Amino acid sequence: MRGGQGAARAPVIQFTNCRILRGRALLREDLWVRGGRILDPEKLFFEERRVADEQRDCGGCILAPGFIDVQINGGFGVDFSQATEDVGSGVALVARRILPHGVTSFCPTLVTSPPEVYCKVLPQIPVKSGGPHGAGVLGVHLEGPFISHEKRGAHPEAHLRSFEANAFQDLLATYGGLDNVRIVTLAPELGRSHEVIRALTALGICVSLGHSVADLGTAEEAVQSGATFITHLFNAMLPFHHRDPGIVGLLTSDRLPLGRHIFYGMIADGIHTNPAALRIAHRAHPEGLVLVTDAVPALGLGNGRHTLGQQEVEVDGLTAYVAGTNTLSGSIAPMDTCVRHFLQATGAHGRGRGLRASGWLEPTVTGTEATAPEGRALAWVLWDCRIGRCRAVEGSGVGAALQAPGLGCSGASQWGWHVLGEVRRVCLAEAVVGQALWGSWQCLGAGMSCRGPGVGGTVVQGAVWSRRETNWEAQTAVGLAWGVKQGMERIGVPSSIFRLGGGEGLVTLLRSPGV
Repeated sequence: MRGGQGAARAPVIQFTNCRILRGRALLREDLWVRGGRILDPEKLFFEERRVADEQRDCGGCILAPGFIDVQINGGFGVDFSQATEDVGSGVALVARRILPHGVTSFCPTLVTSPPEVYCKVLPQIPVKSGGPHGAGVLGVHLEGPFISHEKRGAHPEAHLRSFEANAFQDLLATYGGLDNVRIVTLAPELGRSHEVIRALTALGICVSLGHSVADLGTAEEAVQSGATFITHLFNAMLPFHHRDPGIVGLLTSDRLPLGRHIFYGMIADGIHTNPAALRIAHRAHPEGLVLVTDAVPALGLGNGRHTLGQQEVEVDGLTAYVAGTNTLSGSIAPMDTCVRHFLQATGAHGRGRGLRASGWLEPTVTGTEATAPEGRALAWVLWDCRIGRCRAVEGSGVGAALQAPGLGCSGASQWGWHVLGEVRRVCLAEAVVGQALWGSWQCLGAGMSCRGPGVGGTVVQGAVWSRRETNWEAQTAVGLAWGVKQGMERIGVPSSIFRLGGGEGLVTLLRSPGV
């Protein structure tokens, strides 16, 4: 069976009672999915004559693209920079453990290490799709060793390197290959760095600027050579100064190439970056902000001493320091905690900024969109704003992943559908109606009541009943519903259309959730 035919035969799942991230806004609407791909309900109704095979109630949560962590050094006792014989099992463990925190794809990050570590570890971390088994691997993030001695942070000084005469060949010799690499962090002030940036970007690898003492001019030249990202803004770089803003100045620079966008990572754990700094960066360049955890192997473990690459780190509460110093060494906050802290710090709750920020680098890393276009398979998270927690929804089998404990699910069979309760509260109730009862339904125009056996006076925005899907009555019903829908949306009221039924009857319903 061909892939397209298999997808066409897959069940259609309708996610209801959710808010969806569309562009820059959170909209109250339903999401239709088949085989993990988003559907256009209008095309589904009119061209395929299909309705939802199953409905799942998201309980009022936000349904958003899955979180993407492009800088995570390990976690739960696993250190990605340790050259073991079975690196893959450690990556799989972290992938599994970060999924409940909403992370559906990530870039395992290696800190500055000797060449033999890179040569042994990198071949063991291939790009891998995510699923119920764990988050997907987008590729490796190499943070070092081509960084500044002065701003090395927790990176071991003994293994730092600069570029030699054959700069790119020197980089290849250090890493042993770039097959599984997606991001490289380097200091742009190093000699011949622009040559390396051009070579890496030509291979489709994202170049990030970080652990650097570069001034703004040097940083702008790096962007002109192809760099598109900044590693953990404010940390391990020159502080902002009004006469030389350094790398931070890229957020508002007017010397970037036309059409080139700069993105920047921020660790919103409440330790690495003050809330005021979060607000400054977000307000200066909101579209470029990317939340990262920069999590160390101690993520998910208790207080005490743990290993990060070639160094020992000391964990005390929510802080992790290089043992015996006051130098911060990564974070131990999971991604959903960072998103929650970002929302609290910036007040970006209602605009979906925090959810975009946790997945916005995807266009840079994978060349795809981070919002919800029709026809794309995405990984998703359900975010409950009331408690600040989320659960992951796997993109290639969204329906199965939503069967997580505590998530209410509602099925729609051939003889059953969901009818709407009070319009202002999105109150869904299930009613099972047999074929013999269809003739007693009386559904009138928009804003009228809809009555049926066992249902009572359920109020809907609009509903029209017809005897067969293919006759003129059905086409008129759908046309009326879509006309009302468009009129409501023009005045700012989102709405959804249901066409439910079986046998000899069809009911078209229009409702506006959360009005």
